Amino acid sequence: MEVLNFLESTAVATWVRESLSLWAFPTMIALHAIGMAVLVGLNVAICLLLLSSKPRAPMASVLTFFRFIWLALAVNVVSGTLLLMANATELLVLPVFYIKILFVILSVIVLLKLQQGVATEVNYADADLSQKKLRILSVMCLATWMIALIAGRLTAYPMLLFGH
Repeated sequence: MEVLNFLESTAVATWVRESLSLWAFPTMIALHAIGMAVLVGLNVAICLLLLSSKPRAPMASVLTFFRFIWLALAVNVVSGTLLLMANATELLVLPVFYIKILFVILSVIVLLKLQQGVATEVNYADADLSQKKLRILSVMCLATWMIALIAGRLTAYPMLLFGH
């Protein structure tokens, strides 16, 4: 608990949590929400495209969206870390927070595999196998992000889960 108290007592955590400035908590939560919308939104769009019977977009054009996905992930890591530091004693005692982090990590791993699959799809020797692999990864990606999002929302409502 000392580590959590230390995190919350840092100048940046105190600023995010207690400042009346719009640049503090409101900006961090807005950046986190926008980053999540871009990150998960583009993931969903790519996955649905790959799950369609005949993707309309060439794989090369799909790859360009990954730049925005990785940028959005970076925004979420930074904003999420600052939000976590500001509320470490509340968030790091919630099991649902660890579920969220676990599924974000799993989502990123699946996303990396999906990006590799899209990048090599054009040169893949067996197109049917490649499409099947991309579809499986797409379903996994959709499922892991859905669980991460639900768990993330539940962190804001511990009283619903634990009666606190």
